[in-house]
Amino acid sequence: MALSSLTKVRGHVRAWKAVRAFCAQRGGDYAELISLELADTKAKLLRELIAMVALAIGLLFAPFYVSR
Repeated sequence: MALSSLTKVRGHVRAWKAVRAFCAQRGGDYAELISLELADTKAKLLRELIAMVALAIGLLFAPFYVSR
């Protein structure tokens, strides 16, 4: 009976080690994904900001060209 219990415990420990390894791998994958998403978001935000500044500059000079 004691040997059977010991085998069950070892099986549970092995299963939890596999779960831990899986979670660690997924955590690393998600960390990499977050890094990529943040870089992409930063690039899009910068592109939008440049477009807004260009639009604002164009609107500032529009009355000058319309009045001529």
